[in-house]
Amino acid sequence: MPESDRMSRGTLLVVDENSISRRMIRAALRAEGYDVLEAADGRSALRVSKETPPDLVLLDLSLPDMSSDAVAEQLRREFAGREVPILGVAAAAPGSRGTLGGLVGFTEVIRKPIEPSHLLPIVAAVLARGQRKRAGPGAGKRVLVVDDDPALRKLHRLQLEALGFLVESAEDGRKALEAVRTRPPDILVSDVLMPSLDGFSLCLALRADARLARLPVVLVSSIYVGEEDRRMARAVGATDLVVPIGRPNAVPDAVLRACSATPSPAASQPPGIPPLYASPVPGPAHARHLERLTALYLNQARRLALLEAGFRLVVGLAETLDENSTISALLEDGVPRCLNAAGLSRGAALLPDGPERFRLAAHCGYAPDDLSSLERLFGCVELLHQVVRTREPLLLRGEAGEPAAAATLLERTRSRSLLLAPISAGHDTPGVLLLALEASDMDRDWISIARALGSQLGLMIAITRAVASLATRERQNESILNSAAEGICGVDETGRLTFANPAASRMTGYAVRELLGQELRRLLLHTRPAGEPGEGETGGPTAALHPDAGRQVAEGVFWRKDGGSFPVEYTTMPIREGARCTGMVVTFRDVTERRRAQAAILESHRRLEQALQDLRRTQDQLVQQERLRALGQMATGIAHDLNNALVPILGCSELLLSASAPANDPSFVREQVGLIHAGAEIATGVVRRLCLFARGSDSASRVPVDLPLLVQQVVELTRPRWRNEAMGEGRTIGIETRLEPTPPVLASPTGLKESMVNLVFNALEAMPAGGILTLATRAEQDQVVVEVSDTGTGMPEEVRRRCFEPFFTTKGVKGTGLGLAMVYGIVRQEGGSIEVTSQVGQGTRFVLRFPALPTPPTPPPPAETPKAGVPPLRILLVEDEELVRSLMSSILELDAHDVQLAVDGQDGLAKFKEGTFDLVITDRAMPRLRGDQLAEEIKRLSPKTPILMVSGFGDLMATQGEKPAGVDAVLGKPVRIEALRDAIREVVTRTR
Repeated sequence: MPESDRMSRGTLLVVDENSISRRMIRAALRAEGYDVLEAADGRSALRVSKETPPDLVLLDLSLPDMSSDAVAEQLRREFAGREVPILGVAAAAPGSRGTLGGLVGFTEVIRKPIEPSHLLPIVAAVLARGQRKRAGPGAGKRVLVVDDDPALRKLHRLQLEALGFLVESAEDGRKALEAVRTRPPDILVSDVLMPSLDGFSLCLALRADARLARLPVVLVSSIYVGEEDRRMARAVGATDLVVPIGRPNAVPDAVLRACSATPSPAASQPPGIPPLYASPVPGPAHARHLERLTALYLNQARRLALLEAGFRLVVGLAETLDENSTISALLEDGVPRCLNAAGLSRGAALLPDGPERFRLAAHCGYAPDDLSSLERLFGCVELLHQVVRTREPLLLRGEAGEPAAAATLLERTRSRSLLLAPISAGHDTPGVLLLALEASDMDRDWISIARALGSQLGLMIAITRAVASLATRERQNESILNSAAEGICGVDETGRLTFANPAASRMTGYAVRELLGQELRRLLLHTRPAGEPGEGETGGPTAALHPDAGRQVAEGVFWRKDGGSFPVEYTTMPIREGARCTGMVVTFRDVTERRRAQAAILESHRRLEQALQDLRRTQDQLVQQERLRALGQMATGIAHDLNNALVPILGCSELLLSASAPANDPSFVREQVGLIHAGAEIATGVVRRLCLFARGSDSASRVPVDLPLLVQQVVELTRPRWRNEAMGEGRTIGIETRLEPTPPVLASPTGLKESMVNLVFNALEAMPAGGILTLATRAEQDQVVVEVSDTGTGMPEEVRRRCFEPFFTTKGVKGTGLGLAMVYGIVRQEGGSIEVTSQVGQGTRFVLRFPALPTPPTPPPPAETPKAGVPPLRILLVEDEELVRSLMSSILELDAHDVQLAVDGQDGLAKFKEGTFDLVITDRAMPRLRGDQLAEEIKRLSPKTPILMVSGFGDLMATQGEKPAGVDAVLGKPVRIEALRDAIREVVTRTR
């Protein structure tokens, strides 16, 4: 495999002065897929690891320039936050450090010479262990284990590394204290009794150091286990004192607790360390301590004996389960085994028989004459129910304080001591185990063995029931498989059929016996009459035997016994035993009829899609027609307003140009010019209202909308219709607005304007003799409400119910039936709702509701700053309209700017190349070279030159957020002097 295609298993750094050793290690590691870095000394190792952080370091303990300890310590600091294993490589055990196990800072130490067969498993194991550590609860935490017993050090290390801790070790207290002061760990685990410095003295030394006073310390002892020992541990500031006797996980559990515990400080006046803990010379204190240990170990020995009896019971019950298939037979054989394991001669198993009775399921050690006495035992059901309910053993010895029925039970069972144990498995307690002794020496230590006996019996009962249930389920599963409509086959790891259900036989034409033992691929997947697999089937169902997941094939082909084929869908799922795939299940179905139905559905779907596209085109045309109708209705009134605005413009200008005009009268000239300006302002407003209504490109943008302001705009937009046109028709329309302040709503302003204008026009059409049109806004809880009402003719109930239906109209050929349908669609699209109420002769009211946006706090108004003046600039003005060009030139020259004129884009580009300009002002729509093309060319020649575009479409461009490439700002026509000055100031200041 090429080096570039090889998947790396990790990056390893080899630090060794001997080049031959490095070469040998490098070859062995690279052959296993590792990337290998090399360094001949400590300083080189530090430099290489900084450039390429490794996943593991092999560090020789004898380096020419630095000590291995120093290199390891600096590497640990370099790897802060990463637990990188450092394996020490030593030719012999270093004399100054004792055994290799005493090295602190190294994950492991390997002796030279290193055989590849020995090195590679160690590297793989350490890297795998590191991956487990990073996922464990101790990931990222360092633990120092201190113990003079190397076996215990290794045990603690293995337990803690399994939890993800990074573990270092020291062989006595003094070396541990030195290591902690050099590089403090996160937790320290120390034995108590050690040479040179015991665990209590080590803890006191740590608490006396301000830097180490909060270090968690877990003390471990199998000798000092009394309460006075625990008090001593608390006095010296230990986090915990762990006694691992009979508790194999005691140390790792204590370390996990210490991760989140707050370390205890030492007592204000720490006690001295008694000779019992520090002195190896025996004394009276040692003798008393040995007595306590002897008692403890005798107790443990007794418990071990009980456990041994329990293990014998497990073996015996396993044999019982193997020999018996019913619960009755199981108990008859199992109860004597339980008694023999416990060394008892009498006992019984009692099972509930209704709410008030227990029945004797099995017994041992009682003569036939005793059975009547046992039967009378069931009169004490309260105690038996108590054991079942609490799931706890009950020990009865005829002592004071026991239940009143205890004496009766002891008498009827002819026992001095009696133990009732629950027969339990999981959450189920199917009965009670009775253990009886003629002597009275059954103490509470018997409770644990009784609990174990009851659990084992309960487990056997649960297994017996499960086996019976499993047999029933097998019969049910076989019935289900035989009844399934899909073909189901089992295949072994060689690809041969081991099972086939009747449906598989029916679809393929083979009898079930003919299918079994045959190779699936040759029998059902061949593509030639000879029965050989085709090239396209080499990855068929048997590919599922690969360790990956199963497969689903939507378009497969199976062959019948008669040589015909049929289309199938099949699914394969591997059968696994652990990591090994032992076969698979193939489920298939004949999809011939479904393919035919799918083809018919696809053809029908294609026709429906075509019809839907035709319907959408027709709908778009009708909606556009409705919009044009509304625009046409506004056009007449707008033309009226525009003609009125042109009257003072034309009249006053003709008057000023006439020969009889008093040209020497400044007041007369100013008055006429003022009238011309006022007329132009009116005309500008009319055009902007028309553009505001016709604009539709921002319908998809949703922004916060002030509905009272939008309704006021709609009133102004429709003014020509409800005022001028209505008056021309001889009717009077009154407009009333009740616009209360409301929170904003998130919506498309254009869509809402179209809806409101449509509702206004409908209201005007509904008042042929005049009337009052009312528009109102208000806030209601978390909604904003808009009302549009009229005093017109109203609608009948049938018309009101259908008024929002597309193409429903009462206007005949004059209406499309899409106006209110479009309003309904827009309102619902914006997340709102619309309601209509109407009465014939009294008018109609539409109520629109929209979810309100939370009102943000009002920021304080910004402090006004005086506008800075713009110094005289050299400006290139590009404008193809002579009047506009002359006017703008005059305005610019008023501010002392040096203006160079160009009549079109081509002329402007030529003049820009000839001179130097501080600013370019250009129109957009020009012959030969458009304004946006001119801007791109100028920016290419001089990227820092500011460009201002002045266009008749400027307002529309600003609303749509359109700004051509290379243009710094857009200004709409007609141009106002102050607006032009502000725009020049903005672009010049921004681009400097």
